[in-house]
Amino acid sequence: MFHKIFTVIVFVAVYSYLATARRYRARAVWLGALVLALGGVYCLGAEPGFAAAVRETFRTVRMAVNWPVIAILSGMMLIAEMFTDSRVPSWLSDVLVERSGTVGWALLLVCALASIISAFVDNVATVLIVAPLVFELSRRLKISPVAPIIGVAISSNLQGMATLTGDPPSVLLAMHLKPPMTFNDFFIYHGRPGMFFVVQMAAVFSLAVLYLGFFRTLRQKPARITRPKVTTWTPTITLFALIGSLAVMSLGPAEYQHPGVMCRACAAGLLAVTRMRSATAARDALRNYDWRLVLLLMGVFVVVKSLDLVGLTDDIADAISRSTGGSLMGTYVLIIAVSVLLSGFIDNIPYITLMLPVTTRLSESLGLENGILLAYGLLIGSCLGGNLTPLGASANIVSVGLLRKQDRHVTFWGFARMGVPFTLAATIPAAIIVWFIWR
Repeated sequence: MFHKIFTVIVFVAVYSYLATARRYRARAVWLGALVLALGGVYCLGAEPGFAAAVRETFRTVRMAVNWPVIAILSGMMLIAEMFTDSRVPSWLSDVLVERSGTVGWALLLVCALASIISAFVDNVATVLIVAPLVFELSRRLKISPVAPIIGVAISSNLQGMATLTGDPPSVLLAMHLKPPMTFNDFFIYHGRPGMFFVVQMAAVFSLAVLYLGFFRTLRQKPARITRPKVTTWTPTITLFALIGSLAVMSLGPAEYQHPGVMCRACAAGLLAVTRMRSATAARDALRNYDWRLVLLLMGVFVVVKSLDLVGLTDDIADAISRSTGGSLMGTYVLIIAVSVLLSGFIDNIPYITLMLPVTTRLSESLGLENGILLAYGLLIGSCLGGNLTPLGASANIVSVGLLRKQDRHVTFWGFARMGVPFTLAATIPAAIIVWFIWR
């Protein structure tokens, strides 16, 4: 009981910091892990003696980190960084604007493009790619950039769960399941439509809400914009090669499926080619690489493992099961609803890392042969819930910051006015589709 109370106190302190702070997040998580280690949480059941406790602690911490997830994330982040610097996404945005009949359709297509790009590129990077085009279009037509920029941000948060190479929550889900999901499993899983097609249906409803509610009245002709010059097509070719390799790898035997190795190999190859072309470009890519996110995720794995070690994961699962009376639909709806509400205010990476083991326990207690139903519900709620408020996702915070630099101040409710209907329009259809496919 002492270890349970101690773990809860440390976990709540770390989680509260992650929910409110934007700096030193990785340091805070690893500090929490250190406190838990000093409290003996990671050496429970070890043989007596200081040396045995130290060995068990290091072994537990090492095993707690999901190394395949880290490999996929670290490789994809470097490829995404160089893909962004190539200006190909900006070039594509301008092509769409030129081919649009009205500004409303142009903005909707830009939001759709941001959504597609975010299936392979970090959401924050996607916003930074597309935002300059939106600001330029707004300036020339003398319209407010607030709704278009927020539209880009919430659209970029939509498609991350559509593929294995999207947002970290998708990778976390894929590597948590046994056997791990492959790239192709996001399209067809056990002979049924996967998350990719669920997200596309959700995108139809949410983008329709975006157009009908905020862009339909913008009937002006889009201004002509000079296309940016693409610096290199190499990252784009590498990205498509990686996607193709992952798809082919998924068809082979399980022992040869190592998506993390493939992601890192492609990232290393792209970095080598970039360095041969321009040493400065390679240095810039490494300088801008977000090592802190990788360290944060590793620390989250370690801290969340402590809950399992002291039995709190089973306690949470039991509490949810009791509150729904053992009803499968009640449990499914509760997981989605709670995930949407919490993800509107907190980072979904530590949240989904905590809750994936809980969904596994719940699936076992409900007699489900495959825990994918509750896991999909968790993924839908935790990814789409971030669109509720300006605090729910990093892309939202960046978009509000960009607008502030343009002397456009967005209030909490001003953002929620777009975020809430968009989230509901995406979440409800996705939840219904998953229920009928996987129940």
